[in-house]
Amino acid sequence: MQNFAYPLTTLIFLPSILAVFLLFVPKKNEDISKILALVGSTLVFIFSIYVYCILDFSQNGYLLLETKEWLRGIGTKYSVGIDGISVYLVLLTTFLIPLIVLSTWRAVEKGVREYLIFLLFLETAVLGAFLALDLFLFYIFWEAMLIPMFFLIGIWGGKERIYAAQKFHICTLLLAQYPC
Repeated sequence: MQNFAYPLTTLIFLPSILAVFLLFVPKKNEDISKILALVGSTLVFIFSIYVYCILDFSQNGYLLLETKEWLRGIGTKYSVGIDGISVYLVLLTTFLIPLIVLSTWRAVEKGVREYLIFLLFLETAVLGAFLALDLFLFYIFWEAMLIPMFFLIGIWGGKERIYAAQKFHICTLLLAQYPC
């Protein structure tokens, strides 16, 4: 049975809370930023395993659902839920983030703290997009993904990072204007 009040909301916003804590780490203490990001993202993964363990896979539909009134004027609710497919996407995402932090331990040399902050905000947006049930909420999380992705590509990308960031921006703008 569920012992935690809002496990999905906690899972979504836990990386962002960690990113805010990283803002208070001095820039010169890169090792502390790396360790905090690694430990924090590992805790997020462990919490996602906890969410997996409290799910009842014998029921049909959403295995866990959280809904609150949000923007009543336009009929939008804060509605997140997890089903049999999204649970594995969430587990994969939360598993990959600590691996990404570890794999970039030596690769990222400038702006380490900022890189980790953008990575954690990206994790929040991805988890939110996977768990959103309301179209407006999904759109917010989807658009929120684009911001850290743009900076991650443009600042810490490869040799053609500026070109890639501009191309990413143009493609996402065109996709928004002319959906398939």
